[in-house]
Amino acid sequence: MKTSFTLLIWLIAVTGISTTLNAQNPGPKLNSYPSAQPTIYLDFDGETVTTPYWNSGNTLVCASPNYTDAQITVFFNKVAEDYRPFNINVTTDSAVYAIAPANKRIRVIVTPTYQWYGMAGGVSYVGSFRWGNGVPAFVFSSLLANGDPNLCADAASHEAGHSLGLNHQSKFNADCSLNAEYNPGTGTGQTSWAPIMGKSYYKTLSLWYNGPSSSNGCNSSQDDMSIISNVSTNGTGYRTDGVGDNKNSAAAVNFSQATQAFSQSEMINTNTDVDFYSFIMPTSGTFKLSALPFNAGNNNMGANLDIKVNLYKSNGTLLKTYVSATTLDATVDTALTAGSYYLSVNNTTNANTPANYGIVGAYTMNGSYIISSGLPIYALDLSGIVQNNEHQLSWKIIADEPIKNITVEQSKDGKNFSTLYVLDGNARNFASRPFDNSNTYYRLKAVTEADVAYFSNIISLKGIAGRGKFNILSNVVRNDITVLSDNKYQYRIADISGKVVATGMLNNGTTRISLNNAAHGMYFLQVISDDEKWTEKFIKQ
Repeated sequence: MKTSFTLLIWLIAVTGISTTLNAQNPGPKLNSYPSAQPTIYLDFDGETVTTPYWNSGNTLVCASPNYTDAQITVFFNKVAEDYRPFNINVTTDSAVYAIAPANKRIRVIVTPTYQWYGMAGGVSYVGSFRWGNGVPAFVFSSLLANGDPNLCADAASHEAGHSLGLNHQSKFNADCSLNAEYNPGTGTGQTSWAPIMGKSYYKTLSLWYNGPSSSNGCNSSQDDMSIISNVSTNGTGYRTDGVGDNKNSAAAVNFSQATQAFSQSEMINTNTDVDFYSFIMPTSGTFKLSALPFNAGNNNMGANLDIKVNLYKSNGTLLKTYVSATTLDATVDTALTAGSYYLSVNNTTNANTPANYGIVGAYTMNGSYIISSGLPIYALDLSGIVQNNEHQLSWKIIADEPIKNITVEQSKDGKNFSTLYVLDGNARNFASRPFDNSNTYYRLKAVTEADVAYFSNIISLKGIAGRGKFNILSNVVRNDITVLSDNKYQYRIADISGKVVATGMLNNGTTRISLNNAAHGMYFLQVISDDEKWTEKFIKQ
């Protein structure tokens, strides 16, 4: 359990605080943001502490947890990631702590020595980061899975959070009764979530949170990030955003000519931050990108960022969004033609996170391209027959890329094609009633999700006896009706009761008439010239 106390510090003498380094290997000297003055010092080498704030003023001899350099690095990486968005340096170097401003620092002593305090994961004073008297916080490693650096790092972030002014994030029932002092979060696996100021030991996404605290009640939220970043109290603030948030301020990333790849590391440092990048595909091919959150181990352990990547055309049109429901990283693998593109990186929620609050942190993008040795669409074979006074088309597609849409095109000479109808990418057949007796040529244009177009073979079907003035493309329609006409005519559409639902003019060629607001049932299309009227029925599904 993690424990904190808020004390009336003016009732306690601020004298006699001292710490003495015990003879231990100090381990690697690591810093997360060396230019920042506010400092969180992770102390692993054992200390002798004398302070009236702890142990009734009696001297504490705190043993070292005897971590290896690798364990210290894992511990450091987890805590550093928790505080990475802020103007705070997390360090393992006592010399860096010594020169930090006294009212902008906290020492977190990691020790197996807990007996003087009791059964708890750690302890600290709320607000002690800014007291200026050197009173430390503690993490009791021996009570957390025998010193597991992953769990102890969560405790260190928690106790440092208390020192920066945070209380616990709690869970309440619907009637505002306290359910849990420490909000346990939800979920399992990579997308599991819990507040750092709650019980986050066994959740991957241990995050800052804006939620209720037992100290303030269920109707008052504690905005962790605003409190930590408060310049007037903690002297901290946020780090400067390094990448523009729209395509006009996008950062350029360039493929190496030698490797056909690029790598870029950056950070999402606020809840609303979006990082935009521009790149140029030098040739048509397959574009691959992996966007990985900073982590401290396998399965994105210690990551704080769930990533979403958007890929855009050069004019800003969104091509596709890439996000994983089960992992925190995002992967792009798509065919692109040569040219300019944009991509954006930002945070996203998942089934466990209540909001995108606190889903912030560092990431690395690794991009590459492979020159096409083949086409994303390997086969687009069109065939057709004349049956029941219709030209019935069908086709087969073999493709590596999803198909966005399929356009049926027609021609009278086999050279100059025009659009007949645009279908969903999953369509595999289409029926057309020709307008006249002459042969009609058909071909398909399939467009992939990456906006790459491919054309099918061309087929020719014999003409059939048409109506001579107009034809309905299909007698069963859904949202609109398509009419082929040899001239401009007036039209009106009426339901079976005679109520007119649409009127207008037919084009010389193709006219699409919207029936979105019409009810299901039978309708009659009446076409009117100066001296004739024609009527044909159809059904709206």
